[in-house]
Amino acid sequence: MKAFNTTGVCRPEVHYMVNTDATLLEIKTMIDDNEYITINRPRQFGKSTTLTLLERLLEPQYAYIMLSLEDLVASEFTEEGFCFAVSQMLAENDWQDSSGISEEAKRVFISTYDELKKGFPLRALTTALQKMSQVNQKRIVLAIDEIDNVWDCDAFYGFLSFLRRDYRRVPNNAFQSVILAGVSDISHLQNRIRRVDQSGERRIPWNIAVSFAQNMGLTNAGILEMLNEYKTDHGLKFDAVKISGLLSEYTSGYPFFVSKLCSIIHSKLPGTEEFVDLEAAWTQEGFLAALHILKTDDALPLFQSLLRQIEGSKELKDLLKKILYGDETVRYYAGSPAEEAKIYGFVKTADDGITLRISNRIYETWLYTNLRAYPQIP
Repeated sequence: MKAFNTTGVCRPEVHYMVNTDATLLEIKTMIDDNEYITINRPRQFGKSTTLTLLERLLEPQYAYIMLSLEDLVASEFTEEGFCFAVSQMLAENDWQDSSGISEEAKRVFISTYDELKKGFPLRALTTALQKMSQVNQKRIVLAIDEIDNVWDCDAFYGFLSFLRRDYRRVPNNAFQSVILAGVSDISHLQNRIRRVDQSGERRIPWNIAVSFAQNMGLTNAGILEMLNEYKTDHGLKFDAVKISGLLSEYTSGYPFFVSKLCSIIHSKLPGTEEFVDLEAAWTQEGFLAALHILKTDDALPLFQSLLRQIEGSKELKDLLKKILYGDETVRYYAGSPAEEAKIYGFVKTADDGITLRISNRIYETWLYTNLRAYPQIP
């Protein structure tokens, strides 16, 4: 039977999840148009799941390679280290099954890289990718996840320079599309680099991509459909309309929070004194009990990560306090602390596109509690 997943990639055959077909089809349309794409969303917002599910949709038409930079360490941030790590990821991809990379293309990639890697590792990697694409029957889509992990890696930006140059060779370029996914967008990474390198000479070589703008938050209708599937599987009769409404109201569709609350209701509440079984747990009272458990879980990795951001930035703390406690309207503009707060998912813009609001009621309560622990710095 399926489960509510709160760690790693969600898979529809084993996990309860909201249907994401509309999002995947929108990305495919951009790929069909030969666009290079950036997908930037807060942590645990479904980016990796989206990239994983995209392979199934693209399989009939394209070859698909997905790389994650999550596990790269500082010792691999040299040109040689980065290129070797990426080449190993490519060589270890399961190219013979659904990815659409032929055995011949794989051999060409490995032999070309091995031949050139000694003196010029970045040129070896890029040349190998180009030659591989030339012999592969299907056009290649390259997806790179967790780009935030290499924001200070010069070799990564050298690799982006190759991708930009290659993009301009349309229709003879190596890739049908390249997708970069992470929390930060490219302009924010550029600002981080400039704060490290005061000369301001370093530039992000990635002005060719289109930002994926579609809302990836979960809709009330999508949550209701998921809950109805769960109800049927477990033979329950609870009010799914009411529970989906509560989930939408408190999470504003944040995927992790929706799954986490459902997981708590399913696994932690039944059998307690207040909630004797699943039917009793899937009520408004059960939802509020799960909400309390979630908001007071200081060990939750998402909360720990966001707390580190608050602790490390007085400007971010002051901005969030102003939104929570102040009477004045706080407006968004690029390059301000508001940009950082929006990237990490703390805030969103109102319907006017400018006025800032806390992203959801869970964050609102959590921020009230944690900002009190960090008083205003004179």
